[in-house]
Amino acid sequence: MDKGNKISVRINGEDTYLDRKEDSEAQKEVQMAQDEQASAIEDWMEEQEKQKKKASNDHDVHSNSNSKSNDISVLERTYPIKNNRFGVPKTIKRMVMAGASAVLIGVDLGYMMLRLFAGMEAPEASSSTAYQDDVTQQEAASGKKTTNEDSSTQGETTADKGNGGQAVAASKSTMTFPTVSAFVVQAGIFSTKEKAEIMQSAIATKGFKSYVWPRDGQFYLFAGVAGSKAEAEQIATLLKAQQVEVYVKDWSVSGTEKNVAQPEGEWVQTGANEWQTLLNPAASLITSGSGDAGTLVKPISSLKSTIPENITEQAAPLQQSYNQYLSAIQSYQTNQTNANLWAIQVSLLRVWYGYEQYVQ
Repeated sequence: MDKGNKISVRINGEDTYLDRKEDSEAQKEVQMAQDEQASAIEDWMEEQEKQKKKASNDHDVHSNSNSKSNDISVLERTYPIKNNRFGVPKTIKRMVMAGASAVLIGVDLGYMMLRLFAGMEAPEASSSTAYQDDVTQQEAASGKKTTNEDSSTQGETTADKGNGGQAVAASKSTMTFPTVSAFVVQAGIFSTKEKAEIMQSAIATKGFKSYVWPRDGQFYLFAGVAGSKAEAEQIATLLKAQQVEVYVKDWSVSGTEKNVAQPEGEWVQTGANEWQTLLNPAASLITSGSGDAGTLVKPISSLKSTIPENITEQAAPLQQSYNQYLSAIQSYQTNQTNANLWAIQVSLLRVWYGYEQYVQ
């Protein structure tokens, strides 16, 4: 059999020539070679598949371990981390805040208490708790404060208005006016006339009259006056028995020298001396419930009859207070009530205040 009768088969990259008669055997060999080749390919593919599965399993294990480690949620800061290297401990911060709050509250309360009680004057007698208030300057209790402006300029004469309202010439000289002192029964000190009048009205509802005396921006409420402290204490005791809180204190109108018309000056001096003689009998009417009110009339009636013809505007309020005093005595003689009795005390205080306005 020549080469042309042979069959060429490439197995594993090599050409194999087979005789045609050997065709069936050759086919078997080829089939076996193909089977072996296919089996090798399948084995290789199975090996590759196993490697892929192993790699996949390794990846799953690694992924599971990462997912377990990431189960805890992580919150990112949205603000910068503060450097607490020089921070103040929280305990000290709380103490500072508490202290600052206490100071602010204390200042507020202190200011309120100061507004409420500032200027209140402690009673001079320990047994009394008279109503008092802070002080500010207001107008005089009489509604018009008498001024003491001297129209003269060191001259010997000046033009003053007399009772008739016409200007008259009067000689002037320097005169000394004495200091007048007594004991007052005080019911309070107030910052305004209105506040003093409220207390004055409260005392009036209990049957007692009182007098508001303005001085140095304060308004003093007096419910009585006496020449001695013992008599003033007796008057105070009667008021306290009626739930009127008062205390006794010394009160003075300072004397001074003043250039005035001589007749007028002598009249004012006489009136100051006569006024002091009225204190004891007026107090006796209250403390003992006895006495003759007529003895209180004569000194002032005599003073009224000697009033100078050419009285000045400065002396006019003093003259008016003497007239009110005489009117109070007459009212008491007509109707001896407690209110009229205390009206005598008020009129004495008004005369005293008029003297202070004159000598200022």
